[in-house]
Amino acid sequence: MVMTDTKSPEAPEAEVRLEPGEFRARCAELEARLRQRAGQIAALQARFLADLADYDELRGWAAWGTRSVADWLSNHCGHGSYLAHAELTLAHELEGLPRIRAAMESGALSMDKAKALAPVASEETEEELLGFAREATANQLARAMGAARRCLARNEADHLRRSRQLVTYWDDDGALRIRGRLAPEDGAVFRQALEAAREELYREIRSSGFEGDIPPEGDSDPRPGPLADAYDPYNAQRADALLTMVRSYLATGAVPTAEADNYKVVVHADAEVLADDGDGRCHLDEGAALCGDTVRRLACGASFMWVFEDQRGNPLAVSEQTQPSLPRRLRRAIRARDGGCVFPNGAGGRCGMPAQYCDVHHVIHRAHGGEHSLTNCWTLCSFHHHLVHEGGFAMAVLDDGTLEFRGPDGALFPPAAPPFRPFDPDVLARELGELEGDGPWARSRGESMDLAMAVDFLLGVGIKGPSG
Repeated sequence: MVMTDTKSPEAPEAEVRLEPGEFRARCAELEARLRQRAGQIAALQARFLADLADYDELRGWAAWGTRSVADWLSNHCGHGSYLAHAELTLAHELEGLPRIRAAMESGALSMDKAKALAPVASEETEEELLGFAREATANQLARAMGAARRCLARNEADHLRRSRQLVTYWDDDGALRIRGRLAPEDGAVFRQALEAAREELYREIRSSGFEGDIPPEGDSDPRPGPLADAYDPYNAQRADALLTMVRSYLATGAVPTAEADNYKVVVHADAEVLADDGDGRCHLDEGAALCGDTVRRLACGASFMWVFEDQRGNPLAVSEQTQPSLPRRLRRAIRARDGGCVFPNGAGGRCGMPAQYCDVHHVIHRAHGGEHSLTNCWTLCSFHHHLVHEGGFAMAVLDDGTLEFRGPDGALFPPAAPPFRPFDPDVLARELGELEGDGPWARSRGESMDLAMAVDFLLGVGIKGPSG
């Protein structure tokens, strides 16, 4: 006898259903609240941007040893690089646009609309542009601005070429992200090369494992395993094609070898520069002068060929190799322990630059008897390595093995993040004041826009072009 389980699965929770009148009332309540919150957010963002512009002009972020105010925003405010750069650009643009800034402060203009207006506006045109922005949705405004600016682009080809870029970064999943921009003609060449590589790789994979004829295109693939569908989806094929192009260049391209003398960097330095932390003649082999602090930083890693000279310029010693003298086992142990640059960010964390892109820094310089040891050697990225040697920042190892950092003014970096002070609702309400009743939404209620008429209006106002 076959026994079957007749127990019915648990029934899902009943969906809460509202009567038509209750549904509309609840939606109206939420919509009103969202519009109100949008106005409050815009008003707070305007004040945030004003403070950001002041902070950047003071270069307050430099006291923390960060690379820029964008890095400070990432560490202290949790803003990603794209948002931080957009905020900084808008913050400085609004300094010369008082009406647009006031519209944001009143909650009548969102930050997205302000970002569309600020690059093309001037004090003479901002009032008319504000009137247009209040009628249009954010998407309509961006579309109209883009079309109008293209009409004004007299040097569009040169502008497109100068705006080319290729950005790579690691995401939270450990994958490499690639973002780029090419001029139209260069982009067409790139796409053709990518497509050719994709097609070649596709044929190679599809023919792999067959001794006879390859199944016709579109027929099912009899081969088991993931190889049969390795090229689905299409974008995965293009990613593999890009890697094929890269590997092909590394195998056949003009990549210099480590043995070529043309690519070695030779540093000439007076012996006293390292021995006494003094000043002296220091320069690269091709003549560029270096300061003593720079030479001591370079010697910290010893990845150059060195020529030590007396006061008359006579060579006293020449290093035999360009490879670092730090034992490889110790270098690996230091990088494994630190995991990356150990310089603090002022928010309770560290720089975060991965170890493979960092230098090994000797807290006590080798010229002063500093040892190759775990207690004396720590990883610093090139930026913070420069700050410690040439930027006036100090780094020390305490008796308990912890690190201590001080700024150029001698101020101690706090070991933990500064306390967060939440807003008092009453104080916040007083700061925001009375916001504009209409809020930042479009008065046109999203009706279709006549793009040609909108462009004519913007050109008539006199907006700035791409180079303006």
